[in-house]
Amino acid sequence: MKTAARLNQGTADKRLYGHRSWVCSIDVLGELAISGSTDRSVRVFDCSSGQLVCAFEEKEGVLATVLMGDGKSALVSTYGYDVTVWQLNPLAEKRRFIGHKGTVFALAISRDGTQVLSGSGDRSLRLWDIKTGKCLAEMVGHHDVVRSVAVSSNGKIAVTASYDKSVKIWDLKTFHCIATLEGHADHVMGVALILNDTRVVSASIDSTIRLWDIRTGANLAA
Repeated sequence: MKTAARLNQGTADKRLYGHRSWVCSIDVLGELAISGSTDRSVRVFDCSSGQLVCAFEEKEGVLATVLMGDGKSALVSTYGYDVTVWQLNPLAEKRRFIGHKGTVFALAISRDGTQVLSGSGDRSLRLWDIKTGKCLAEMVGHHDVVRSVAVSSNGKIAVTASYDKSVKIWDLKTFHCIATLEGHADHVMGVALILNDTRVVSASIDSTIRLWDIRTGANLAA
């Protein structure tokens, strides 16, 4: 109730400290939150207590962080070209996904926790097997950086946002682009699936947020 009241009032319930530069990524799983920063650090917090659970440093600034289903592992990408799976306690690097030819800006994990999608400055979207680190597919179609990626709850569809001003919908069975949503006037920085995966929300530096119908591609609101 206290948290709900603070949300209504627009006040912070807790502040989590420790980063020394821009925080580029955050992901929440249950009571845990993971954050990544250009200060090269990754931090995992207990949201209920605000206490730091785990912290470590990468060799370069961190751009994307995702907690895996058990909360004991995380996916991390930096200004480098690889994606790393980290075991959080005890801290250990488990494997790397190697193949992108540009910085990996975006990560999304499938609902069943078996696959991960990565979006890169090399303009591609890649699908990986988490257990083996094998690249299962490379999807190409954007004309600039792939900045954000989301995956449907059934794992059949992926949605990407790009600096090329477009949003693309991908079939994860055929690995083909099945729709391109155009309307933004500048880089599209974020994308999400909502309402049982029937709608796409995209955010752009053109100062707009757009709502799309995933089945028809119609722009419903901006």
